[in-house]
Amino acid sequence: MQKISFQNINEDISFYNVYGMFQVWNKSNEYKYNYSNTARPNHGIFYVLCDNVLFQYEDGRSVSFEKGSLIYIPKGLKYKARMSDKKEECNTLLINFSIKGDVTFYDEITLLTSSASEKYLEEIYSIISDYRSKKSSYCNIMSSFFKLIGYISDHIEKKNIISLGYKNIQPAISYIDFHLNEKLYIPTLAKMCHMSESCFRKDFKKLTGLSPNNYITGKRLEKAEKMLKNDDIPISSIVTELGFYDISYFYKVFTSKCGITPIEFRKNHNA
Repeated sequence: MQKISFQNINEDISFYNVYGMFQVWNKSNEYKYNYSNTARPNHGIFYVLCDNVLFQYEDGRSVSFEKGSLIYIPKGLKYKARMSDKKEECNTLLINFSIKGDVTFYDEITLLTSSASEKYLEEIYSIISDYRSKKSSYCNIMSSFFKLIGYISDHIEKKNIISLGYKNIQPAISYIDFHLNEKLYIPTLAKMCHMSESCFRKDFKKLTGLSPNNYITGKRLEKAEKMLKNDDIPISSIVTELGFYDISYFYKVFTSKCGITPIEFRKNHNA
C-alpha cells in the first residue's frame, strides 16, 4: 500500500463510508475483537475507554495501549484484541472509514496520542451520535471526521517540530546534565548547537518552558535534593559540587523553589 500522512492530506485523497460505534465488551480473558482469519476491511481510529487493550498480530507479536490512547488501525491487517478493565464491562470507541485507492497511514497499529483531549472525544462522539441518528445528514459525520483528522494532523506536526527542535538543542542539554558543577555560559552552549545566542535562548524557552539559566538552576536543585537525603554529604560540598556561587545563594534559590531551607528539607526527609 502507498503511505500517506495525516499532515499532507489533499484533494486527491477521498474518504468515504465513515461511521462510528460505542463498543461494550464483557470482562474476559478471551480475545473479543478478532480479525485473525479475515483481514480488516477498512481503516479505524480507536479510542481506549477501558484500562487496557492488548492487540496481537498473526505472527504472535503484541502491543498494548492504556486508557486515553487514540490509535490508528490500518486496513488489511490481521489481528485480535483483548480489552481489560476493573469494571465488569470494557468500553471502547471506534471510527471506521475507507480511503479511495490502495493507501494507508501506517502499516501497523499505531499510537496517535497517548492522552486524547476532550476535543478529540467531542468529534468522536458526534460521529457516533450522528451515525446512530437517522435524522442527521452524512455531511455532519464528515464534518466531525475532518475536524478529528485535523486535530490528529496538528498533534503529529507539533510533535515532529518539538522532536526536531530538541535535536537542535540536545548538545547543550547533554552538556548541562554532565557539567552541573561548572560555570555554564549561554554563548558557549549556543555555539555547541550552531545557533546564535538569541535564537538559542528563544528555542530553548519554547521547547523546555524555561530559560537556559532557569533550566540549569532547576537541574542543580533536583540533584541537590537527592544529595541532601544523604546526611554524610555536607551542604558546603553540595554547593561546590553543583556550581552554586556560595551557600547564601544556594539557600535563597533552594528555599524559593521548595518552600523550606536545605537544612529543613534534610531533616524532613531523613527523620
